[in-house]
Amino acid sequence: MSTSTKTFGFAEALNQRRAQSKSVHASQSPAPARYLPASYWRACGVLLSLTTMFLIAALWNPPDEPQFVLCPFRALTHLPCPGCGMTRAFCALAHGEFWRAIKLNALSPLLFLVAMIAWARAAAMVLRAERVRLFLARLPRPTPLASKVMLGIVMIWWVTRLVGGF
Repeated sequence: MSTSTKTFGFAEALNQRRAQSKSVHASQSPAPARYLPASYWRACGVLLSLTTMFLIAALWNPPDEPQFVLCPFRALTHLPCPGCGMTRAFCALAHGEFWRAIKLNALSPLLFLVAMIAWARAAAMVLRAERVRLFLARLPRPTPLASKVMLGIVMIWWVTRLVGGF
C-alpha cells in the first residue's frame, strides 16, 4: 500500500468524523464564527459603532460654540453644512437636553431616533432576540420616495439655515 493511499484514507475518515460531529452538535452550540452569515457580522459592526457613538455622546459635553472646526465644508467656505452641529446636538440629546439639540441642529432628534432603532435592530440580531427582531422588522423601512422627501427636507433646512443665519 502506498503512502498516498494511507493519507487519503486518513483524510476521508477525518472528514467523516467532522461531518458527524457537526450534525450531532449543531443544535447544541452556536455556529462557529466562520459559519455565521455576513448579515451577522454587519450587525456586529453597526452595534459596535453605534454603541461607541452613544457612549461618547453620553460622556462628552461639548460647548455650544465649537473650539475647532471638523467639517471640511465649513472649513473651506465658512458656511454651515446640513450636518453642522449634529455632534453637539447628539451629545445634548444623550444628556436629555432636547431644546438645546433642536437649537444646534433641528434634524438631530430624527436622526438620533433612526440611530436608536438601527442599534436596537443590530442588538436583536447579534443577541438572537427573535421576538425583538420580529417586532422591529414590522417598523416601516424607508422607501425611495421617503428618501427623496427626506433629502428635500434636508435641503430646505440647509437653505433656511443659510438665509436665516441659524
